[in-house]
Amino acid sequence: FGVRRLAIVDSASLCLFSHRLTSGVVVNIGFGKTFIVPVLGGSIVRSAVRHLELSGMELTQHMANLLHHAGHDCSWRPEFGGDEIPPITVARNIKEAGLEAFPTSLHDHFGHSPLAIGQVLRRTDPPTKQVRFGGATFELGWERFVCAEFVFHETGGEDEGDLPLHRGVMQAV
Repeated sequence: FGVRRLAIVDSASLCLFSHRLTSGVVVNIGFGKTFIVPVLGGSIVRSAVRHLELSGMELTQHMANLLHHAGHDCSWRPEFGGDEIPPITVARNIKEAGLEAFPTSLHDHFGHSPLAIGQVLRRTDPPTKQVRFGGATFELGWERFVCAEFVFHETGGEDEGDLPLHRGVMQAV
């Protein structure tokens, strides 16, 4: 192939290098799993790597459900532009553009579980955010914060894969 030099470097280290860091904890929420990777001095601490069963696809499905319950239609329509795509892909794109964490626990803010979707969506005080998808605009309220709560939700599971994200990070450190 005429290659004079080749470097194979793990993505966690490269992520830190791109921010001019050589040590840190990289959290990769992948399609099928989440990996928590501590890096020290540019090298992965392999014995401390953790994985969680939480996946990007699981979050997308959760977001699609939230959007449906909030009354958003994720069916493709011409104003989206481009080729026709399935509703789950529309939900994924909205998730990636609009999902964020609320500054405090939604449980503390609401006084009840943020996973009680009916109660959450009946609230009349959502801070809204507009997300554009092609020529369409989606106005998101509380539903945009619930996926982050899902990431940090205590399930009570004892297995490493069942931990909420913050506990997995603490185990890796």
